[in-house]
Amino acid sequence: MHCGCWDVAIAPLFECHCMCRLPPLCNPSLPNTMSAKLTTIHQHLIPGAPRHATVHEYSLSAVSDMEVDFHACSRTVVGVAVELPADGARIHALALGTEDEVFLLLLGGGIPTPTQQSTIRRLLLEVQYLTGFEMVYSLFLLRPIVNLDLSGYDLSTVPINPNSGHLARPGGLIQSRNQDVSAEMVDGLWDSPPDNAVSLRAWLTAIAGNLVLLDLRFEQPLDTGYIDERMHGCFIESVTRTIRLESMNPQVRENDFHRAELTSEGSLTVQNALFKTRIRASDQTRLTLVLRDGTSVNARIQGTEGRLTSGATTTRLTSDAAISRIYVTGREEWSHAEQARYRFLAHSLKSSRAIPPFVSSIWLPGSGRGEIMARRSQTVYTRGTMNDSQNKVNAAMLSISQEDSLVVAYGPPGTGKTTVISAAAAAWQSRKVPCWIVAQSNVGVKNIAEKLLRSNIEFKLLVSKEFLYEWHEDLYEEVESVLIRSDEIPSDPYATERMLGNTTIILSTLSMLSNPRLDDIFKVVPVTTLVIDEASQIDVFEFMHLFYKFSSALTKVCFFGDPKQLPPYGAREAGLQTIFSIPHIKKTAYFLNTQCKELLCYGSPCI
Repeated sequence: MHCGCWDVAIAPLFECHCMCRLPPLCNPSLPNTMSAKLTTIHQHLIPGAPRHATVHEYSLSAVSDMEVDFHACSRTVVGVAVELPADGARIHALALGTEDEVFLLLLGGGIPTPTQQSTIRRLLLEVQYLTGFEMVYSLFLLRPIVNLDLSGYDLSTVPINPNSGHLARPGGLIQSRNQDVSAEMVDGLWDSPPDNAVSLRAWLTAIAGNLVLLDLRFEQPLDTGYIDERMHGCFIESVTRTIRLESMNPQVRENDFHRAELTSEGSLTVQNALFKTRIRASDQTRLTLVLRDGTSVNARIQGTEGRLTSGATTTRLTSDAAISRIYVTGREEWSHAEQARYRFLAHSLKSSRAIPPFVSSIWLPGSGRGEIMARRSQTVYTRGTMNDSQNKVNAAMLSISQEDSLVVAYGPPGTGKTTVISAAAAAWQSRKVPCWIVAQSNVGVKNIAEKLLRSNIEFKLLVSKEFLYEWHEDLYEEVESVLIRSDEIPSDPYATERMLGNTTIILSTLSMLSNPRLDDIFKVVPVTTLVIDEASQIDVFEFMHLFYKFSSALTKVCFFGDPKQLPPYGAREAGLQTIFSIPHIKKTAYFLNTQCKELLCYGSPCI
């Protein structure tokens, strides 16, 4: 018999017991295939929902038996959950849940035979409401398994609060329909899953799907058939990398603080010490406070302003207490950029759209870009302050020819990447060409801003309040005159236009482009020219939703970076793909080869 072991913290809420091999609960009169290992799981978290469910576990070779048992059950709404191994390569397990049963298929990362693919297809396609949280990811991961387009309903996009733009988390959605539910405990199954949690996730997803069934009747299902066949591989690879990176994020993080006060009434005030480990305002995370007497208490985050975080304990204390350590548990809310990328994927599964030129140039190498790039920029306009390699890049950036619409340049530190960007910005300013210059990091953007300021180029610099206020004001003293804090952007488009004046050049981080507060700024300074620094630190898929978003205006994209720079944490393990690692892009990228006025003898370009 097979039985999963549950984490001690979750055991009181979810239990797992072995059972004898019995026929499916929904129709005991049917003969059982006897090929399934059976367990039963119990939940005490969602009042009014079924308390137990039977898990039928099948090997891939027994998938036909799974189909027989699955079809014997009532299944208007089915919850789907998938499990990936640590390397995130292929689906390890697929769970299909109803309100009282779960059918678990163990694929082991293998590739099903054509006959097995057909059986799995029938399992998935014959369900009226196939539902899942972050269903976009599940559909893309399942498509190679069944070798056919799939459809389903995404519970993450079911609205909870009409005024909130956030995607729904499992706990939040279920709690919105049943106030007695602990959202954080439900979310724990997704964020810090115990053993065999894939079955529990499928079961609770089915319960959630039934709770919002009325909403689903008015929702358009997602369908991978809307994706251009040539783009399927790219989407699947990017989703796999995203899941790998998310799985590497620690679910428990220790906070560094200067001061922490906890009163007997349970009021908590924390002065964060480091920006990297700060406590962020979130409904999805909770705090564990370790007191100096060795005991621990839990607390909820109420808000964060600058360095100060306020919160409240879930229980009252007998007296004021001294705190020795603070731990943050749970998955933080997605950033604007992460939500924008997910919504882009979801939208791509709801309608067919023309592929923008820059998407074709990067992801569809058969579009002829190689020929175009090979014969471009025959004329080089020189500037006395730049070397030959810089002048070639500058000429391509300033060219209005469609052949030079995509410019990729790379070089080690000191080869003048910022100098080239500054020179092009000066020319664009004189021509009144709208231009956005972005980088992955705030520090990278600030460095470009200081260079533009010294070159007497007029621009505005957008910085998030979270990064700036009480944390990094000293970094921006030199560029304070051109600084705009994100929370100070007017909601009135006319006020936004007055604030920007005659500025045609805007600097920000890449993630800032996904902030909805910038929508009015885009109307005043459209994204017609986009310059991206630190591109070697960015997965190329992070640009795709922006190429679609700005497709009506965007005519020029320029990438800069150093492919030899160390990638971000976890990027190598996740298989980070940058613009510099795309084979047909490498062939036509510009190499900045002069450092400190001395020619570097690198031989072949490093990419």
